[in-house]
Amino acid sequence: MTIYDHMAYVIQGIQRIVKVVKAHENTGRVYLPKEWVGEEVEIVRTGVKVE
Repeated sequence: MTIYDHMAYVIQGIQRIVKVVKAHENTGRVYLPKEWVGEEVEIVRTGVKVE
């Protein structure tokens, strides 16, 4: 298995947002709602490029 093999995940949650990661200096950034501050989130890279 390589890091590029696709895997299936089952994630339970109360809200879902699909975002595109934006460049920020030498890292990536995703902005989320202020109401989510202090909450635990899970990030899954789908591998879909948005042009």
